Formats: sequence, C-alpha cells, structure tokens
Amino acid sequence: MSYEFVSEVTLKDGSFICIRDYLFMDGNRKYSYHWQHRDGTLIARWDNAPHWPDISTFPHHVHSGVNNHVSASNIRNLIDVMDEVKKLYI
Repeated sequence: MSYEFVSEVTLKDGSFICIRDYLFMDGNRKYSYHWQHRDGTLIARWDNAPHWPDISTFPHHVHSGVNNHVSASNIRNLIDVMDEVKKLYI
C-alpha cells in the first residue's frame, strides 16, 4: 500500500506543473514535479529518481531547460517548487 498525490497545476502564463508524489508504507518516497511551457518544452523537473549518483544531492536533482541539463537540487516538496517558480516569474 502507498499514498499518492497526483495533480496538474496550470499557471497564468499557460505553463503547467505535473505533480507526482508517492509515500510508501516502508517510509520511502518518490516524487516528480515537472514544469513545462504550454507548447510542451521543459522548464524544469525536480525528482529523486536514482539516475545521477555523481550529483552532490543524490538522489535529489533538477532537469533544466530544453537541454535537460541535470544538476543538484535541494527542492524536495511542492512548497519549495512553488517558491522557485515565484522566483523565476518575479
């Protein structure tokens, strides 16, 4: 058994964030916050898939822009994502 939160938030400019957050009974958590322009191009995706072991915040990381550049990230929840979105908009 697990708990899951899946949603999509559309922002004023038409971009949207796909939210997937899962909490498993053993205490493990899997998340992905995928933000993209209305045309489908990636703005950023924060997640904790264990694909980048050399990242300092492993397994937490962010994919950025059309080049899908991967870097370290301390963003791990929806509140932090929305704070980051506000920073990029203002």
